[in-house]
Amino acid sequence: LVTADANIDHNGKVLLELGREGIPISPRIRGSFAVNSDKEFDFGLKYIVQKWVSISTNYDSEFGFGAGLTFMY
Repeated sequence: LVTADANIDHNGKVLLELGREGIPISPRIRGSFAVNSDKEFDFGLKYIVQKWVSISTNYDSEFGFGAGLTFMY
């Protein structure tokens, strides 16, 4: 259950990416990851507070750490 993506840009460069979201770690914690052929990666965790709100954090090799709230509707 991993998503695979392949793109070719206007210069003919091929970019391959593998990733998955919503990996169940516990009943309230979900994980995600992605890695691509440019040697970039990211991973994150999401803690479900309520049915409609969660707290998330992630790390991206290009942009660094991030955190925030996620509202689901």
